[in-house]
Amino acid sequence: MIGPLLCEPFTKERIASLQAQVDAFSGPMKGAFTGPFLQEIADLKEDLAAYSAEEIAAKERAGQLQSALKILGDTNVAPEISTASIDKALGRVNALATKMHSISKTSGAAPAAAA
Repeated sequence: MIGPLLCEPFTKERIASLQAQVDAFSGPMKGAFTGPFLQEIADLKEDLAAYSAEEIAAKERAGQLQSALKILGDTNVAPEISTASIDKALGRVNALATKMHSISKTSGAAPAAAA
């Protein structure tokens, strides 16, 4: 689909051209000859209304995006790293090392060498 901003001038020009052709007809067969033109004009007007609605919605979304980007741009982000689990693990390692050291001291002296 071609964007609304690109289609709108062409659509308006086409509607004006068709309307000029309809206006140029005269006589008893005018209705028979202009029917297809009038239908195309109606279809183009619907398309034009849809393009306009899409343009309005796009401008609203652009405004929302611009606001969100401004908020993000004004935000200072610094990661927070919790070392609590690492500190807890280090405490356990130190406690185990202390226990192992004390076990090795209390388990007795090394066996004597054979004579």
